[in-house]
Amino acid sequence: RIAARGSARASMTSPPQTFEVCLTRTGSSDTFGMRLHKRRVAELVGSAFLSKLQKGDFITAVDGVETPTEKEIITAIQKAGQQVRLGIFRDPKAPRMPSGSRRFSTTGCFVLGAALLAIIAEPSIRSTLDSFLPSALSSEKQESVQDDMAMVHARDEDGAALNPIALRRHMLNNAELMANIRKNDKEFARVVEGDEETGSFDEARFQSLMRRDFRRYQIYQSVKPREEDGKLTDAKEYVKWVQKDEETMARLKKESREWHKAIIKKDLEKLNEFSQEAWMQKKRSEMPPPPPPPATPYDDVGQVSYSMRILTDEGEEKDLFALQAAETDDEKVMLPLHQRCGACQAVAHQVGSALEAAVHSKKHDDLLTLVSLTAVEETCANETLWLNGYGVVPTKSGLNLIKGDGIPESAGSFTQNTDVMLQETHNNKLAGMLKDYCKHLLLGADSPEPEEAAAAIMQGTSGAVAELKALLCDGTSKPCATAA
Repeated sequence: RIAARGSARASMTSPPQTFEVCLTRTGSSDTFGMRLHKRRVAELVGSAFLSKLQKGDFITAVDGVETPTEKEIITAIQKAGQQVRLGIFRDPKAPRMPSGSRRFSTTGCFVLGAALLAIIAEPSIRSTLDSFLPSALSSEKQESVQDDMAMVHARDEDGAALNPIALRRHMLNNAELMANIRKNDKEFARVVEGDEETGSFDEARFQSLMRRDFRRYQIYQSVKPREEDGKLTDAKEYVKWVQKDEETMARLKKESREWHKAIIKKDLEKLNEFSQEAWMQKKRSEMPPPPPPPATPYDDVGQVSYSMRILTDEGEEKDLFALQAAETDDEKVMLPLHQRCGACQAVAHQVGSALEAAVHSKKHDDLLTLVSLTAVEETCANETLWLNGYGVVPTKSGLNLIKGDGIPESAGSFTQNTDVMLQETHNNKLAGMLKDYCKHLLLGADSPEPEEAAAAIMQGTSGAVAELKALLCDGTSKPCATAA
């Protein structure tokens, strides 16, 4: 330790250094526990305090990108994920502070392990270190104690503690730290506290849990999607570490067999594809909703789905609006009164046409009643006919009316309006309502007998369509008597 301090003092006269530091986010700080002043490190807490950063270090780059201003540095650090890589220029004449533990592991930027990273938040780390670094100590003695802390937290390449007894003692001596461990990992807390009666400590289990946390931290770091394309940060490292974690593999096999299969086969390309799909879904879910469309002259009578600007034959520009009906609350549950005249005319047209065809193809010995009843039932039940043949359109009055064969054009129609591209709304709900309305009009208890129209056709007195319209739709208390 004396030799280390002597080396540190000798380094004060060494030339400037350029190197990189990797920090891991261990709490809520958006700057990884650093406070900057004119691009230099002014204060260190949390993971920054436990790194080899020193007060006065000059930041030259963030994640490999040169950052010429302090504002760009802070912005880049805040946007970083769980880790950030800093390019550092160190002036030997800059004021020195305790350098903290250098690297607790030889693997990547690992500092404390997944569970411990969540458990030992920045305030806990700082308060723990403060208890080891009394202000009355000289800077050399503080550096010595800090070196001891590095040894306490040091871990091998698999994540096991190099000094488990000292690390456990450190945990037990910190009440706040133990409270966090009990809250976040009850099993780990039991192992750390040991057997109350015998005072025994299961060191093997302690090391097993340390390795588990290390594995899961490595899994977490390597499975994170890259911001630029959504692929895994390091698919090869992810497969290496996740295959060592039996509990995670069992859960993946149960919840995502395709993902589990790709891990077993070490299919890095497939894993990256899965990651990109999930990344894209997340990106889409985070996208803000599109802005509302601009107001149009037809917003009060319908729904403008889109518009376009065209050049007329006269060389003038004009707007075209694609207009469709906006469904009302009444239309969601029933056939409203203002649509029943059109519905009745549609039924009369379709059933009348079917009756005419049935009567003209009737054989001499066929019963007229049976022929006409069959034609009515088949027509009413033909939901495809109602779905494809009839839709709802908006009108100038603001009412939505039914449009299709047999229904005259309404006075408020947009058909002649050259500024409007009228869109009919066809759906199964309307088709079902027309089918039921057909049965109500012609097969209900109060409906006229179908053979009345059929007999009229046989006698040549009138067509079935006109006959049915007169029977079903026109006159007092009929649907078209109250049509809007």
